[in-house]
Amino acid sequence: MIDFWRSLGRKEAINWISVALLLFIQLNGALLVDFKVDLEGKMPLFWLANALPFLPMALVLACGRYVLNPRLPTWLRPLSTLILFETSILLRLTTFDWLLQNFGITDSSQFWARFGAAQANQLIVLVVMGYLIASARDFSRQNSQLATLLATSKNTQLDLHSRLQSRKQSLISNIETQLSSSLALADGNNSSHDAERLKDLIDTVVRPLSYQLGRGARLDLESKLEVPETKIALRNLIRQTFTGNPVYPLISVLWMYFPLLTSLASYNKPNTLANSLVFSIIFLGVLVLFRFFWNQVPQHWGLPARIILFITVPFVLSVLGGWFFFLISEINSYDKIIMLFFYFVAILTTIALVGTSRRMLKDLNSELTLANNEVRREIVSENSEARQFEESMSRVLHGPIQDAIWASLLRLEQFAPNTKLTKKDIEYVRQPIAEALLLLKEPDTKTQNIEESIQELIELWSGAVAINLDISLDLTQHIEASEGTNRVLAEILREAISNAIRHGDATEVDVHLALDPKGQDILLVVSNNGFPVSEASTPGLGTQLLNDLTIMWTRKNDANRVVLEATVPLLQRN
Repeated sequence: MIDFWRSLGRKEAINWISVALLLFIQLNGALLVDFKVDLEGKMPLFWLANALPFLPMALVLACGRYVLNPRLPTWLRPLSTLILFETSILLRLTTFDWLLQNFGITDSSQFWARFGAAQANQLIVLVVMGYLIASARDFSRQNSQLATLLATSKNTQLDLHSRLQSRKQSLISNIETQLSSSLALADGNNSSHDAERLKDLIDTVVRPLSYQLGRGARLDLESKLEVPETKIALRNLIRQTFTGNPVYPLISVLWMYFPLLTSLASYNKPNTLANSLVFSIIFLGVLVLFRFFWNQVPQHWGLPARIILFITVPFVLSVLGGWFFFLISEINSYDKIIMLFFYFVAILTTIALVGTSRRMLKDLNSELTLANNEVRREIVSENSEARQFEESMSRVLHGPIQDAIWASLLRLEQFAPNTKLTKKDIEYVRQPIAEALLLLKEPDTKTQNIEESIQELIELWSGAVAINLDISLDLTQHIEASEGTNRVLAEILREAISNAIRHGDATEVDVHLALDPKGQDILLVVSNNGFPVSEASTPGLGTQLLNDLTIMWTRKNDANRVVLEATVPLLQRN
């Protein structure tokens, strides 16, 4: 119901399909009712009186769609749309009555009869069609966005996978080049100068590279996007309409009930309400039977055969309607069967096409959402692998290589200041660095399990920040079975807790981990009592990390807490 109400506030709820359908229904059903009209020699004027009132109706709806509603707050637009519908209907009916009187076709005494006959039916047409078209358009917009996202994700995934190995090699080569060029400056001509150059190597090369890699270097990927098609071709729509089930009993009868009621009312017969209700139930039964029968239609039936079968539905209803008019009003109404037939064709076909398009868009929306989530999981896995490699490189730079340079410095200190070193002395000084550089070829990629990672964080911030963990034993086993998930969660938690402390001055951090109902993802919630997050804050490395390693995430201020919620994929097991 909430979705229905919100859809009426959409721009597309006021649409020209509904107005055109109303015009067709009005022209087709104008002679169904008995309003004591004098049509002798006035048929052209009668049809003109039926058509012209749609101009002011269209004008009111256009002003509402393009001028009034866009200036109103979102919560008020559904109510405004309903008021616009009712206003346009009243204006159309008033204009219609005025034209009939001025053309000498009828008198003013029949106005309220005509108003009652048309008002409810036209309002239902505008509301139902407005909802269906607005909700279909919503799905269409979402699908377009999802398709673009899917194309971007797929290209990112392909580029990431293909570039990962070359990225590793180029990274190692870049580090070796920078270290080698810096080491070349330590030429042995002056031991003191060489010592200064080695210290400068640590400060200007090793530490910045270690920090950059440890914080996560992002791959710059540029690809041509191939966006999946999200529009529905008319031929495909027709095929899907009649391949699936095109009969919608409840909404069709709801639409038909008011014309039956108001048409009968124009004949001033008793028990009009009860008779219309009874016959609407009969209509509902017929449509339900057709819907059931349609599911039994052999799959090999072609589209023409299915369309012919569908046409029998309004034909049967129009025959029943003609019989109903004769039964209740005792008026020979066989001449009305043709009008009823076209009327029912318009209703049933419109509902079938719009309903099918909405269903197709909804199905496509689900498929695109699933595809995006799946590709996103794969990208997280690729990003995790890339970040693991870069972190291992960072540890090599920060640990063994930096230690090796300090070892070389200690060897230099064994020589007197300003001493010119021999070739053998230079090899002796450089030996620790040369051996450490070999570690770049095979860096350590060992990953801690989640409990060890969280325990490290608790010990690191012990005495300053209280970190509380809520995780089930069963989930712990799931996480530990996947090295990639261990690594991703550890990095996200480290970043989230560190940010809460460094930027928010938090003294309490609560971590909650749970498995989603489908068992595919982990729901992570990190809340802290730090300063509220500013909406204008500039995205940084933490934002990049969350974008890389989660399917989706949000950060918000909730009462006196800052809450980070993220969905982390449960990656492939070891």
